[in-house]
Amino acid sequence: MLALTPYQGAYIAEVFRAGIEAVPRGQWEASRVLGLSRVQTFGGVILPQTRAIVLPPLVGQYLSLIKDTSIAVVIGYVELVRQGQAVIDRVGDPTSSYLAVAVLYFVICYPLSVLVRRMERKAVTA
Repeated sequence: MLALTPYQGAYIAEVFRAGIEAVPRGQWEASRVLGLSRVQTFGGVILPQTRAIVLPPLVGQYLSLIKDTSIAVVIGYVELVRQGQAVIDRVGDPTSSYLAVAVLYFVICYPLSVLVRRMERKAVTA
């Protein structure tokens, strides 16, 4: 957790920075002309546009985080094997234990991917 938090935090911060910079400069200028404060401009004009830009890479980064955590578990491979063996000893079937892990990852990742696809379609048609 100590390694993945700053690593993912840096990537997510960069995604948001790039999303904010992708909003055309004219939007900031138009807000100033209308007399909006910086807070009103950012909250009412820039952030709503940033959301559509940032959403796909942000969800991709979260999916990557889910996968990276499973890679980080390899560091504690001995502990993982011991725990897996304990589950297999209780259940008696290694296939069902490993299948349960695969189903769990699918249940976490697939709905998130479907949600992003829907949101991207909405953003394109809007």
